[in-house]
Amino acid sequence: MGIRVVNVSDATREPGISFARLRDRQGKEYLADAAAQIRARSNLFDEFPTGGSIDGRLIYDVPVDSVVDGVMLRETPESAGTYVPLG
Repeated sequence: MGIRVVNVSDATREPGISFARLRDRQGKEYLADAAAQIRARSNLFDEFPTGGSIDGRLIYDVPVDSVVDGVMLRETPESAGTYVPLG
């Protein structure tokens, strides 16, 4: 899944991959595949400055029969997040 992350904070950030969880129609959430992200040399592990942005890809390993319908985005693990429908 392609994604653009924009740093709107007042500090340098490293987005990582845990901020975006893919969700299927049954409500099950999937974390991005960390090993696949590393093998693909994901730039989402890179630091970027205030006002900067990163265009990257999130790689998920989901069962072949799953029907994904959206992604839950969170700034921190504790934040409520925003659900973005896909499709």
